[in-house]
Amino acid sequence: MRLKNLNSFFVRFGMAASCSTTRNTFLYNFVFIVLNLVLAVLVALLINEIKDKAISRFYQSTFLLPHIISMVVVAYLVYSFLNVDSGLVNRLLIHWFGSEAVSWYGEPKYWPYILVIVNAWKNVGYLSIIYFASIIGIDKEYYEAATIDGATKWKQMSAAGFYQSVVCLVLILVANTAVRRINKRDALF
Repeated sequence: MRLKNLNSFFVRFGMAASCSTTRNTFLYNFVFIVLNLVLAVLVALLINEIKDKAISRFYQSTFLLPHIISMVVVAYLVYSFLNVDSGLVNRLLIHWFGSEAVSWYGEPKYWPYILVIVNAWKNVGYLSIIYFASIIGIDKEYYEAATIDGATKWKQMSAAGFYQSVVCLVLILVANTAVRRINKRDALF
């Protein structure tokens, strides 16, 4: 009876606070999943369009770097960008627009945007490489057929690349779920 445990959670921590916390957790995770998925697939499609392998590998390495960096280092980088006195963002706001410095960390209204942007910056690169690996497996005949049919480059990417990558995405999710059931440490995410 898991609902019994959930009810004791709400009673123990106060109904209002725990409802707000649970709602925020679900909403943030929904936004993280949707935004990261959309951005990662778009980045993977764009990397697929780079024909020079050296440049493509450079971009893959560059996009993977934020995922490798520790969250403590990421938090410090964000703090250095958003600091009221010496942050890069405030310096640019004051220099370019002549506006007042903004206390990004001090006001709660900015935190949802900061959390979403930092999460996307940290995870989109890693996910895009996984989706890029699935796009590489798409047969080139789909692209050739789209070219013969008169499709523009965007139509080729969206028709052949996107739809085939959705099929690969579903296969990755199913395989990851199976691996997670066997051994959680070996799962991709």
